[in-house]
Amino acid sequence: NGSATAPYLTIAKALTIANASATVSNPYIVSVGPGIFEEDNSSAPLAITASGIALRGGGKTITIVQPQTSSNNLFNISGTGLVENIQVRNVTAATAFNCSGSSNQTQFRHAFTENCLIGFDFAIGANAFYKCIDCVVQDIVTSGIGLRYTSCKGILSGCQITGDSSFSADSGTGVSVLGSIALVEILSTEIGWAVEAVVSDTSSRLKVTGSIFDHCTTGVLCKGGSEGIIVGSAFGRVSGINISAEGANTQIYSDSCNITGKTSGGTAAGVGYKSTTGATIDAT
Repeated sequence: NGSATAPYLTIAKALTIANASATVSNPYIVSVGPGIFEEDNSSAPLAITASGIALRGGGKTITIVQPQTSSNNLFNISGTGLVENIQVRNVTAATAFNCSGSSNQTQFRHAFTENCLIGFDFAIGANAFYKCIDCVVQDIVTSGIGLRYTSCKGILSGCQITGDSSFSADSGTGVSVLGSIALVEILSTEIGWAVEAVVSDTSSRLKVTGSIFDHCTTGVLCKGGSEGIIVGSAFGRVSGINISAEGANTQIYSDSCNITGKTSGGTAAGVGYKSTTGATIDAT
């Protein structure tokens, strides 16, 4: 019956019950204990459609959810809620957490994705605003993306994104920001072992403060008329371009950033700043 003494067998069942009754004024908590849960997403993802639902695990390394079908999304979230203390892994050809809705304001705290094509996918919404606090993305599938924001707004704070946790080769894109109404702020976040740490494209806006970029092929890339502000951040062991602006009307303002320009062995490597095809960079 879904009580603590007689819990539902699957997360999908608990979410179905919660979706039928939850509201912002009548919130539901779906509590998932320790263990590895393989959920049936073969016909459809697990859905959170009602606002007011909190999906809460026992800890981001002890409550682990994985799909039966790795080529289908695992969670689709269209109602505003909270996801915390839970790990999703092995969605190797789809998305772990797919969020949509014009006013969706779901928050993620201590959430963890591992070995996924896309960890967090935040879709178009004029009033959509997503927060990721102390989240972890690890082992991004080749050509995959840790977090993607498309024409929505968001904040990442205190997060850690590692393209390849075996530290053998850069993999995937850490953060992608797309669309004219997209505005994403990255605070105190560490991104490493990614082909591209952060990409801002298609007239989007990006602000990076107090973050670390370590062992990436490209640090921050703004293009397609996007605007980037990078303040008080550190770039180390970037083999390609640390801060890059491409295309007409693309602008980057960089202040008080530290660019090492060396490999871990001390050999000179990479390009500090590069501006091409009508883009501008103002670095102080």
